[in-house]
Amino acid sequence: MTDFVLNGDITLLPEGVYRVSDTIVLGGALIKGAGIDKTVLVADFDDPQKPIFNMGWTSKLEGLTICYKDGLISGEEKFGERVAIYTGSHLPLQKGAYIRDVKIDNVGTGIFAIDWASIAFSVMYDRVTVTNFSFRGFDISAPYRTGNIYSGINLSSGRFRCDSAFYFGLKESGDEESETTIKDLLIYDTRARIPLNIESAKGLIADNITLRGVDTSGDCLVYWRDSDGRIEKLTIRDSSLVDKTVVKIGTTSKHTIWGCKYFHLGTLRLQGITGASRNSLLVGRPEEVSDRYYTYVDKLEVADCVEADLLETFPTNTEIFRKEVV
Repeated sequence: MTDFVLNGDITLLPEGVYRVSDTIVLGGALIKGAGIDKTVLVADFDDPQKPIFNMGWTSKLEGLTICYKDGLISGEEKFGERVAIYTGSHLPLQKGAYIRDVKIDNVGTGIFAIDWASIAFSVMYDRVTVTNFSFRGFDISAPYRTGNIYSGINLSSGRFRCDSAFYFGLKESGDEESETTIKDLLIYDTRARIPLNIESAKGLIADNITLRGVDTSGDCLVYWRDSDGRIEKLTIRDSSLVDKTVVKIGTTSKHTIWGCKYFHLGTLRLQGITGASRNSLLVGRPEEVSDRYYTYVDKLEVADCVEADLLETFPTNTEIFRKEVV
């Protein structure tokens, strides 16, 4: 194992395993490895509050694997502990920056943007895999984020039970992720409180989201709150719906205009679903929520599911505008 050394604005890392003994601060630099299966950075330091990277401004990271040393992840990590990439250094990660062809493994949290100093905007997350995370894969809840693109994201909590795989959070009024594009998000082999959490996403456009082999200790697989946008296709595969809701739609801000109170789903595909019962809902809202919300589902596809007849009735406790079941 070789000690990692940052080499100016451009660091090219040949094939090998590199030891990281302290946080790497990137303020606009590029680190490029020989490939995710060839270049591996292993963090080995005691402080769980230190991330592996403070990655800000126009920094770029590609072609490598990032992980913590075996034994450093306990499975009990909480918010902000054992983070791989914190999206800020002297400036937040921003336009021109990217994380591409990167695997993150054996961490508390993979990508972490949670405060003013880490307001990531117009960043490309392209072909990023996060596995064996004990808290969150992506934890994105900094205020006023905009224009980010999440493409080819694969998330699996693996050997850990986590809080959430992909998390857009809302802490205070004004926090949001606006004008965002999600393309090909896969959450698989994951045990989570909420596998997919979307809060305060404004103008979201998502092309294809799949949850495969997921288990939740909460009451829903997807939580949608104070958000508006369209998911072209949402696929739920090989998962249980015992007393669960597929998409739970929470409250909306009292300041949200009517035109932004909508959730539009092109196709909801259910495949290999088990455990559906009269308490299972495809779309639901908490009983205490009374504001009107416009929910559209163009098409429902049901394949190889136990209790398929029940699922085809589209069980819900809220008004749904839908076109067809196939």
